[in-house]
Amino acid sequence: MGAVLCYYLNITPNIQELVFLCHSKKRSIIHLIEMLQFAVVCGNHFVMKIGSAIILDGNLTFFPYDEKTGGVCMAYRILIVDDELILTELLSIHLQDHGYTVSVANSSDEALAKLNTKPNLILLDINMPGMDGLELCKVIRNHIVCPILFLTARITEQDKVNGLRAGGDDYITKPFGLQELLARIEAHLRRDERNNRPPEVVTSQGLIINLSGRKVFWNEQELSFSKREFDIIEFLSSNPNQVFDKERIYEAVWGYDAEGDSNVIKEHIRKIRAKLMQASGSEYIETVWGMGYRWKK
Repeated sequence: MGAVLCYYLNITPNIQELVFLCHSKKRSIIHLIEMLQFAVVCGNHFVMKIGSAIILDGNLTFFPYDEKTGGVCMAYRILIVDDELILTELLSIHLQDHGYTVSVANSSDEALAKLNTKPNLILLDINMPGMDGLELCKVIRNHIVCPILFLTARITEQDKVNGLRAGGDDYITKPFGLQELLARIEAHLRRDERNNRPPEVVTSQGLIINLSGRKVFWNEQELSFSKREFDIIEFLSSNPNQVFDKERIYEAVWGYDAEGDSNVIKEHIRKIRAKLMQASGSEYIETVWGMGYRWKK
């Protein structure tokens, strides 16, 4: 059951009131995407449409209205990686106020997990406990094509050189002005727009699965998998926490018309588990007895 919400912004000289109406609408759970229409109201007259939004997996994402095309501008996704909670909260609010969709990570491990949001730009602090920003940048740069902007108090020329050589695209020194940060973000997004596409990467418990390159990495080490093994990894990791029986996995990987035995899935998954366990010490594919297998997120 999904919610359809219609928002109207009532503006008077002294007050702004957000009023919403909602009703239920049956939709497929798999395709739970609800479009919302936004409008500005001055008195009793609509003056302009300001955008639309989508509810996907319980998250509301707003898309500004594009007057040139008459449609909506898909909001850029920005990932902020910094262990300073106050700073990340401030930046998140400020960027959302300017129409961006923001995700926040307060550590490198959390940042690796948040790569699944497919950011269009990453703001990355260098001085973080554990894996610092430079090391994180080196780990993800071969899999993420979006601009990476370093945020740091380090100010020496060598620090800037190190950041750029690690794969960063820009370097903003703390403290910085929010207007300068916005201008730099806009400049990098404009520059990147021509060739911009969401990175085809899935991350899971430190594992990086490059779907477009059909490669799997653990701590920068590439793991070797056969074609069918990778196909199974791609299918399960792209649908985390969902249980699939052998027949469904066989159909997804070999095709509906394939002639063969779905029991081969058991042997392929055994080999995948062994390779992942040897590299990472973790088990990613869980057996749900009597039902099938699922990828643990």
